[in-house]
Amino acid sequence: MISNSATTTLSDDEIFELLANPRRRFVLLSLRESGQAIPLTDIADSMAGASRDVGVSGPDRAERKRAYVSLYQTHIPSLVDAGVVTYDADSGFVALTDRANMLFPFLDLSDHDDDWAMRYLIIAVVGLVVYVPAAFVGTPSQLAVIGMIFLASVLLVGVFHRRAVRPSIKRRTKRRMTRRWA
Repeated sequence: MISNSATTTLSDDEIFELLANPRRRFVLLSLRESGQAIPLTDIADSMAGASRDVGVSGPDRAERKRAYVSLYQTHIPSLVDAGVVTYDADSGFVALTDRANMLFPFLDLSDHDDDWAMRYLIIAVVGLVVYVPAAFVGTPSQLAVIGMIFLASVLLVGVFHRRAVRPSIKRRTKRRMTRRWA
């Protein structure tokens, strides 16, 4: 069971429990993308349409109903209990709270990894494009300089990568350690 939203932070277990279900992730990402409250029916319609290739006609009524019932009975109450969304039963609108910001770094992990992988790939390609032709026409000292520049660029990107990732690792480790020894 997810804890009361009166606490200021979510534990790792609570975060992973909330993000374990793709429907809850879909709700959070939809709300973040819109930047405002959204009717639950709209979220359910989008979810039903995204669950499979539905073509031009969109999801049928049964698919929309399944998505709505699942959200209404299970997933929205879990998110509300955790304090990451609010749900107004009268209007049917769902909105993010400030507490939801604790979840987004976990949802964005794969995007950041892809960005860094692309940076390393670009460096490798540029290094090969410069170094291979130089090997045929250059002197050994020129090859050494080109190699050093390439190694320095990989080192520089590695340092920036480490600094970009390290703060989130430090925060999570510190939370775990204080909880473990408290």
